[in-house]
Amino acid sequence: MTGTWLMSTEVRQADGTRVTGGMMLCRPEGDGGLCAAAREMGLRPGAYNYQVYQPAGRFWTFQWIETGIFVAAATLLVWLAIRRVRRIA
Repeated sequence: MTGTWLMSTEVRQADGTRVTGGMMLCRPEGDGGLCAAAREMGLRPGAYNYQVYQPAGRFWTFQWIETGIFVAAATLLVWLAIRRVRRIA
């Protein structure tokens, strides 16, 4: 997933209900149980990390629009500054 942006991450129970933001960093035990830290969080067997990714290309359009607005504003300010200097001189 080169170039993708991680938008959110959370821990969910096996039935899909959201438990908490963040990630569960321990591995489930071999017998289908959970590690001690996950049990303390109130997780049940089958809990998993849920992550939402967005492709990097999705935001390029907005970046080009933002760049265009910035360049237009900069051009306007330079033109106003030159006009002001010519009036004073």
